[in-house]
Amino acid sequence: MIYKYRNIDKYTEDMITNNNIFFSNPLKYNDPFDTIINFFFEGNYELLYKKFIDWGIDNPKEFAKSLSKYREFPNIYKEYPDLLNSSVCCFSEENDNILLWSHYANNHEGICLEYETIEYDGKPSLLFDAKDMKINYPVQLLKVNYIDKPLPKINALYTQYFTEQLVEYLSTKYKIWENEKEIRCIIPNSKFYNHPNAKLEKNTLCGIIFGLKIKEHVKNGIKSLAKKNHKNIKFYSAIQIPNEYRIEIIQEF
Repeated sequence: MIYKYRNIDKYTEDMITNNNIFFSNPLKYNDPFDTIINFFFEGNYELLYKKFIDWGIDNPKEFAKSLSKYREFPNIYKEYPDLLNSSVCCFSEENDNILLWSHYANNHEGICLEYETIEYDGKPSLLFDAKDMKINYPVQLLKVNYIDKPLPKINALYTQYFTEQLVEYLSTKYKIWENEKEIRCIIPNSKFYNHPNAKLEKNTLCGIIFGLKIKEHVKNGIKSLAKKNHKNIKFYSAIQIPNEYRIEIIQEF
């Protein structure tokens, strides 16, 4: 299982009603230290262009030309912020994280969505609606790697597996965030039709956890919406444990 902490808004209601999740460009995150991509270029432009074609990079000629001109990827991004068409959706491996409830679920007045994962090639993955994705296989989930210093610079010309290296950059953060226990769903070339939304396979959303401060009428509205669109969804409540810095998740019957 993976978890998504949410406040109650129209986007959350859409996630419940239509089984959508929202992807974003990691280079536009509020944290400028998140996703430091350290590609640079020195060498033969024609070889670089050919490599980008072989790797299936979107707009390979423009990307190679820009990297040749600006040399460092951060400089490219300043001129062409949409050139790298990659998308990320963030989850957590925990459903009782007090910090996440406070930051992303409106100070415990929101909810936490529970998603069921499947195993694909030995790794937990998400299954998307085949009609919505340009790829017909599950997307593997990655645990974020928390480190002290950014990953080293790599010359794109000599990178054997550009996409894999890109994904490594996209799944690395400064260790100060490690308590979030983040899981990322990364799609390097945004291979879905309804970008930035992507529809999950039916029944992937399997549970909703209500924050310990959620208002009763809001809770009832979310329950009604979920029951209308999901047959077997389960509901849980977050309970504050007296005299402890801890939350317990209790299933409702």
